[in-house]
Amino acid sequence: MTGQMWSASRRCRLNPGEDEPVPLECSVRAAEPSDAGRVADALEEASGGLMSTMLGGRWREVLVKVVLTPGHEMSIETARIAMVGDAPVGVAVSCAAGTPAVDEALEQLAGRSLPRLAFFSALARPVLRFMSRHKSGDWHLTALGVDESRRGEGIGSVLLSDTHQRAVAHGATALTLDVDTSNDGARRLYERLCFVETERSGRAWLIGGAQVARMNLALA
Repeated sequence: MTGQMWSASRRCRLNPGEDEPVPLECSVRAAEPSDAGRVADALEEASGGLMSTMLGGRWREVLVKVVLTPGHEMSIETARIAMVGDAPVGVAVSCAAGTPAVDEALEQLAGRSLPRLAFFSALARPVLRFMSRHKSGDWHLTALGVDESRRGEGIGSVLLSDTHQRAVAHGATALTLDVDTSNDGARRLYERLCFVETERSGRAWLIGGAQVARMNLALA
């Protein structure tokens, strides 16, 4: 998410603030097959550990294969990589509403983890079903992650701005994301960027009462 992107309000910016440094030579590029492990890690972190819960100890092996399988919401072509110099330092995964869901690729590649995947998917159904629903015109941000050692440098803002640009170029009418309702810090961050909570999933009581909120930034 690169560039100087502004929302309707002057106070709502999708670029680093004046008090947030922008890394020198920070750029964003399309993800390549060699980035699959990094994308898988970002998806695991964004899911709050749900991927590893559903897939068990083989989660990273399976998820890398899923990322390398084209044509769905978590495939490599939906990912963007933030670079500082020659070093990759962050990931954003986003796509348009109507992009095929990841479910089929996960089921095909889970292998011996398939029974576990089916079991935990059933337990998490209220959340997973909610997260799979998107309105026509939405551009959905599935994951955004920055290397721990580079956090606080404005890299997340650069990735978010790049996502905003992609959404606008695609003709999207809203940029959306889902956030765990227990993550007050993340919700406040997105609210400062003018994202508005529009609805919440039901609670998945069988996995600790997990719940997510859909947040929306109008683009038109």
